[in-house]
Amino acid sequence: TIAGHPTAEFSLDTGYTDSGCAPFTVGFLDKSSGPHQSWFWDFGDGDSSLDTNPIHTYTEPGSYTVTLSITDTTGNDVGGDFETKRRFIIVGTTVDSFTVSPDSGCAGMEVSFTPTDFAGVTTWNWRFGDGSTPSGDSTPTHIYDSAGVFTCTLTVTGGCGTKEIVYDSLIWVDPCPVARFTVDKTEGCAPCTVSFADASDYHGSPRTGIDWRIGADSSNDTMFDYVFDTAGMYSVTLTVQNDSGSDDTVASDFITVWGPPELTFSAVGATQGCLAESWNFYVTFEAEMGSALDTAVFDSLVWYFGDGKRSNPDDPLQFRVTHAYDSAGLYTVSLYSYGPCYYNGDSAIVNTMVDYICASPLFETALAGFTIGPDADTIAAGIQGDTSVVFNFTDTSGLTGITWSWNFGDGISDTTQTTTHQYSSTGTYIVTLTLANCCNDTILTDSIIIDTMGAFGSFRRYGNPAVRR
Repeated sequence: TIAGHPTAEFSLDTGYTDSGCAPFTVGFLDKSSGPHQSWFWDFGDGDSSLDTNPIHTYTEPGSYTVTLSITDTTGNDVGGDFETKRRFIIVGTTVDSFTVSPDSGCAGMEVSFTPTDFAGVTTWNWRFGDGSTPSGDSTPTHIYDSAGVFTCTLTVTGGCGTKEIVYDSLIWVDPCPVARFTVDKTEGCAPCTVSFADASDYHGSPRTGIDWRIGADSSNDTMFDYVFDTAGMYSVTLTVQNDSGSDDTVASDFITVWGPPELTFSAVGATQGCLAESWNFYVTFEAEMGSALDTAVFDSLVWYFGDGKRSNPDDPLQFRVTHAYDSAGLYTVSLYSYGPCYYNGDSAIVNTMVDYICASPLFETALAGFTIGPDADTIAAGIQGDTSVVFNFTDTSGLTGITWSWNFGDGISDTTQTTTHQYSSTGTYIVTLTLANCCNDTILTDSIIIDTMGAFGSFRRYGNPAVRR
């Protein structure tokens, strides 16, 4: 005969439940398999039984772990097995314990509280030992603001009564410092004086060290004035110490110091061109801040467009404007900026672009032309004369608002409407006249032949005069 080892298994007997108020009676049922002939029940409350299917009464609230051990002796072979069911029986309103995290640190630390192995609880009452208001949450958090050693208590209530757990000296809080500081202002015009003061919480422990960092400067005073001479954004760092430790606080870009309301501006797009079909030439201007780091440094901006018109100083700050020029001309544009950080009263910082905007109508190039005199001979290829002749050059286009650029072909030029020129060497020269305004231009050319005089003091003549336009 070959017999296997037993397998332990149990459950509640019919008609019994796994929880109730004390005293609480429970019937257990052996459901083990395989050959076994002895039983040992551990009820978890210090009592035990050797019965096959015992009945046990729990007299105290709590959660109980139950274990069944069985053995079998078949011939000379001894076998056995056991089964354990953790927190199988819950009696009364109960909680086994609770944990905290962390249990030590500096003042201001936040502690989490977590109950373990509880049952039958309908209300919670946590007392943190520092005189604060109790919490009714099941898993609360609490901030310990002051140093000390604190006893924590948890009281739970339910349908079966009340249970209380007390842990003495559970939380240890050191009086570590918390770095803080105050200032009388955070912004102003350069030079800007700011008063700093240490407002750290040392939790009753004497301060043993203090260190301020402002840019590249430092201080060990608890109160002092600092002068910011240059516009910019400044960060402040304060580090403090006491016997329990140190702490620091960093305020990035904390102090804003403005300079005068200085601006630069430029045109977005073309600054010269034609008056459009609507007789307007539109130009957009855009200003950029220089050393001023905030729009608060400006009280107002006024644009002067050079054509007798300006922007409205009562409008919101206009860092970008578009203006329509309706007449031909060359215009000087200015931007006036006013602000509290300009030190000449109500005067403005003026930014000016001289001869900045040029607007013109489109002229007809077919009207352009010029003449060459005086009484020089003409030939088929151009005008002829010798080095003694002073030539007159005259623009005959009749156009207004244009510029003239003469190039006489010998390295000499001029920019007047009517001019004269005398050649110093013989040769053939190409004369060029460029007519232009801000809108368009045209180029005219002609040739001059400088030669020697004939035997009887007269110019040689060739053919008919050329037609020039």
